Amino acid sequence: MTIAIVDDIKEERVLLRTRLEKIFHQKDMGFHCCEYENGEAFLEASKYQKIQAVLWGGAIVLSGKEFACFFYTYLKMLFPQRRLQWLRIR
Repeated sequence: MTIAIVDDIKEERVLLRTRLEKIFHQKDMGFHCCEYENGEAFLEASKYQKIQAVLWGGAIVLSGKEFACFFYTYLKMLFPQRRLQWLRIR
């Protein structure tokens, strides 16, 4: 699984990647993590990589459900040919 972390604060990206490494290691699952400091860098790189999940940092004033619907619609618009799946994180 390839996971993209998008956040302009490097320390936040490192913290999230470290937590993901711990979780995936505990579940004995492999993954690859790509880090991007802004949305433009992510969008450019996503043209050439297959990314299964995106964790996006930033100030968005929406409830979790509203953001999920917004982001899903946005990704479907960007990648109409790809099959998108939800990843539930507990």
